[in-house]
Amino acid sequence: RYEGESMITEDRAVEIATLAFTAQATALTPAQFEAALDDNPRFAPALAGKGIYWAMEGVTDVSEGYVELAKRYAQKGNETVLARVASMRVGLIVGHEGWLERVAADFDEITAVSPNNDRALFWMGVSLIKAGKTEEGKKDLKKVIGPRTAGSGQS
Repeated sequence: RYEGESMITEDRAVEIATLAFTAQATALTPAQFEAALDDNPRFAPALAGKGIYWAMEGVTDVSEGYVELAKRYAQKGNETVLARVASMRVGLIVGHEGWLERVAADFDEITAVSPNNDRALFWMGVSLIKAGKTEEGKKDLKKVIGPRTAGSGQS
């Protein structure tokens, strides 16, 4: 049915994009992402969500394929960032040889258009920690958390 215009409402698009970035993405079934793709087979947020879902299920080739499609079809701006963050997550989960370099390349692409992107910093930090670069990873995570204020009760 794709003919250049999506039948998906803006609210639904935001909801799918948000779910693709959160733990809730794993609670969705491929059928739910497929419903969005029935309307627009090039809808990058749904492709990214399916990539994350299949990575969590351990189906690596499928997950990587969906993420590559998401990156290919992503429109500029937020969709590009979403697809790259999904790629970072899948790289972290799958862990194929050279995964950290690919995650870092996605991170660089994101920060080129969205400096200090919280999601990119978070997944880069987690990736660095997984790779044994704990201090570097903590630095990125601290950028996401931000400075703690004195007397706030947070440690």
